[in-house]
Amino acid sequence: MNWIQNDKRITIRTMLFFLVVFAVVWLLTSLTPLIADDYNYAFTWADEGIGRIDNFYLIYTSMQSHRMWTHGRVFAQGWVSLFMMWPKHVFNLANAAVLTSLLVAVYHFFLRSQVGQPLLSTAVVGMLYWICMPAYGQVFLWLDGSCNYSWGGAFGFLLIEMTQSARKTRFRMLYTILLMPFSFVVGAWSEHISFAVLVVLFLLWLSEWVCEKHLPVHSGLILFSGCGGYLFLMLAPSMLPSILKYRAKEAAGGYAYSLLSLIEQHWWLIPIVLTTVLITVLFLCNIRGRRKQLMMLSELTCWVVAGTALICGFLDAYRGGFFGFMSSTPFGFLTLLALFLGGLKRALKYHVNALTVLNAVFLAVGGISGLVLFVFAMYFPARSFCAPVLFMGIAAVLLWSAVKQKEPQENRLIISLAVAFAIFFSAGLFDILSVHRQAMKRKADIRQAQLTDGILVAEPYRVWTKYSAQYGLLDLAPGESWPNDYVKEYYRLREIIVVPTEE
Repeated sequence: MNWIQNDKRITIRTMLFFLVVFAVVWLLTSLTPLIADDYNYAFTWADEGIGRIDNFYLIYTSMQSHRMWTHGRVFAQGWVSLFMMWPKHVFNLANAAVLTSLLVAVYHFFLRSQVGQPLLSTAVVGMLYWICMPAYGQVFLWLDGSCNYSWGGAFGFLLIEMTQSARKTRFRMLYTILLMPFSFVVGAWSEHISFAVLVVLFLLWLSEWVCEKHLPVHSGLILFSGCGGYLFLMLAPSMLPSILKYRAKEAAGGYAYSLLSLIEQHWWLIPIVLTTVLITVLFLCNIRGRRKQLMMLSELTCWVVAGTALICGFLDAYRGGFFGFMSSTPFGFLTLLALFLGGLKRALKYHVNALTVLNAVFLAVGGISGLVLFVFAMYFPARSFCAPVLFMGIAAVLLWSAVKQKEPQENRLIISLAVAFAIFFSAGLFDILSVHRQAMKRKADIRQAQLTDGILVAEPYRVWTKYSAQYGLLDLAPGESWPNDYVKEYYRLREIIVVPTEE
């Protein structure tokens, strides 16, 4: 009877954990106001005028025009238009459900990987996201950003996990047929997240082929469908074909400038990517014969990456104080990468199951590969690290969890992580609440303007940390037509006068 009682306790504990996750995400999303691109997608892209979207047909025609003239992310942006057609609380609930589903999939992944304490491992993944994800508010809480980034990552990992889980079911063909349309949508979601997901699916498909000595048709069909979706995305008239056909020279110059800017501003990415690829190649070639060399390479790279993370963090702290340190893009990403490399070294040291290590490496390499696509996107925002952090967070915890079963004293790392999470969460919540109060004041001013002369006098939101969606994004700006004009039309105002923020 004891095992039945233990199972009940585990079930209740698991359900309570995911209820808390849902409630926290819902609360943080509810406290995050609309901003920037959100207002664009409340209006149709299908005509030259500005018309509000108020039915599903207008979403369809708007996304058709969007694919023709802007970019091919119609599945992601279609959700944005849909939510802007409804009250904000609908998105708040949907966002909480999607992100909770992501952690449920992560929990299932740890269960399938047979690591100890899968619920604790899932909680650690959530804490790592909070600490290490650059532009956290834009990725997880901002309406437009969530639909494009965290939702793409969540659906991508769900596809990966369902594809792997379907390998052991009796109805594999039925699961394959059901997953193929989902795979197409995930493949067409975004340039970098979809690419990262497809790289992971390809590596898993290749591993299955090598291990089982026959061509994995079912996994191949899902991968093929995802590649079809990616072609649908990248061959949108507004993207690669039109660039090559109409603006070849201009685009080539833009690509060269973007690549040079990437090297100049994010030079630390180059050795990271090369080292990760080298580790993967060595690992795949001969894990037994190269174990010692891999351990040395992993440890050396781990110390280099950790040192670079500290340098970048101190530089950002010098420029922006504690909030600048906590919001540092290179510090967050490089810290997570150091944890992954440290976990890889220890996994090799303690002879962790090769399949476990391979799965972790596949996730990390797939996530990092998504960064390459931002060279061609002509811009490199902090939220572009969504896929690398999402997948590498799971990979790092998988390695450390596997080691923890052999070396229990690794609990010190979890305690340190929990302390850092508590500090970062408190500061981030303070900033989110501060912006929420400013948003409530602006709403009151908008209602007052609507009842009087239609003129809104407002100042941009003041933000301090990456946990506010407005961190690094343009809110209302003096003398700017965007996004001021869309905000004006959205609230049916006559004029918006933006005054500079008081320091």
